[in-house]
Amino acid sequence: MSQNAYPKILLLAPPTGLARSFGKIKNIVRRQASLGLAYIAAVLKDAGFQVFVLDAYVDDLSVKKTVEEIVKASPDILGISLLTSSVSNIEKIVPQLRRKLPELKIVMGNMHASM
Repeated sequence: MSQNAYPKILLLAPPTGLARSFGKIKNIVRRQASLGLAYIAAVLKDAGFQVFVLDAYVDDLSVKKTVEEIVKASPDILGISLLTSSVSNIEKIVPQLRRKLPELKIVMGNMHASM
């Protein structure tokens, strides 16, 4: 656990291609940061947690780079915003993290995680 009395939390918007998210209209949309993750981060910071957000979607990170960034941050807890369009990448990311950070606690949420 981090040196802070609270665990270190990293919130992840996973990598997802625009074509996967938007199909034929991919050329008329822009990537936008996750307002939901920003809200969660703000509440956790106000409560004293050390929180970081990795927006691999907006930053257009590869699965490999996403895993590298998470390992470098070495969080105690990883919160993943899970939407159907990102499941295939999550299925690649989580096993790698389980091997590299075996103590990492992973929590998934968002409307598709709840279905």
